[in-house]
Amino acid sequence: MCDEVGLGKTIEAGLVLKEYLARQMVQRVLILTPPALVEQWHEELEAKFGLRGFVTTGSAEFRERGPAAGKNSRA
Repeated sequence: MCDEVGLGKTIEAGLVLKEYLARQMVQRVLILTPPALVEQWHEELEAKFGLRGFVTTGSAEFRERGPAAGKNSRA
């Protein structure tokens, strides 16, 4: 998804992700966002959709896990 600022990309992604998880269509998800927005996305997905367990590039867990950071990181 790519468009102008403030048009609801986080909300749209959260809705799609919740649906995929409910239908067990995905096990892992990779979200790419500009570095300045990583924490915003992380917080909004948790607060608005109850999606927890994401490892972000800014977290100590990501740095500790190195290349394995994307494996089985969502609770």
